[in-house]
Amino acid sequence: MSPGSVTVIVPTRHRTEYVRVAVLSILASAAELALTTSVRTRVLICDDAPETDDTKELARQLGVDYARVLEHDGRADPGAAIALGVSRVDTSHQLIFGDDDLMLVRHLPLAWAKVDNGADVVSSSYQLAGADLAPARTVVLPPTCLGDLLAGHTLVNDGSLVAHDLVAELDWDASLEGQMLLPIWGELMLAGRRFDQVTEPTWLYRRHGANISAAALSPHDLGRRAEARERLRQRAVAVLGSVPESPYAAQLAEKSARAERNRRLTRRVVRRLRAGLARRLSP
Repeated sequence: MSPGSVTVIVPTRHRTEYVRVAVLSILASAAELALTTSVRTRVLICDDAPETDDTKELARQLGVDYARVLEHDGRADPGAAIALGVSRVDTSHQLIFGDDDLMLVRHLPLAWAKVDNGADVVSSSYQLAGADLAPARTVVLPPTCLGDLLAGHTLVNDGSLVAHDLVAELDWDASLEGQMLLPIWGELMLAGRRFDQVTEPTWLYRRHGANISAAALSPHDLGRRAEARERLRQRAVAVLGSVPESPYAAQLAEKSARAERNRRLTRRVVRRLRAGLARRLSP
């Protein structure tokens, strides 16, 4: 393993039209990182038991590494490809990047600057975009903690930059599907690792009809979420003796209470104005 190096894992299956754009954007950000540091970036496409060699050929054309899951697990989810990618990392750090998303040039340099400043896990703010990659809304990630995860507020990117040796031996359970990363981040929080955020949006989260995450909040996905949180809750109780509070949930509750107070005040003012107007208009 070489110090100061990153593997970007790109899990995919039969989506070469998206993968090409994603990988080219990663290579551009890697080139920017190399301009100011000695950090080497490796791109690893992990193909989830495809029926063709199209993605393998694309990897060859783009000059990036390729790994292939031999047997498909029947899930419409990249968990097996992610687990394979993690097992093939040979660099000091790793991150997972969606095969249909777009990395902006400053993504890797800004995340690595946080690592240089002592962060163990770095999440990056982003812009929600349409199928045409036109940005629609900016999401700036706030600081987060274990209590937030347990309360259902996952404010850590699945694609966060993390030191590989911190996660290599953890349980990358593909059966959790879209919640696969939650126990990984939870274990690092229990271990006291430092989480940080890049507040500048440095990637585009493309939303379209073929999103792998399209089933989010379906009954099946909600079941996986509940299972992952319960596992983490039991670990928290075993290690800490109790379930920590969620600062983010408290902030949301205060925001909701403040909004309700403002609505009540507005209704009171409107009633008084109407009453005063009625008195003026009465004969």
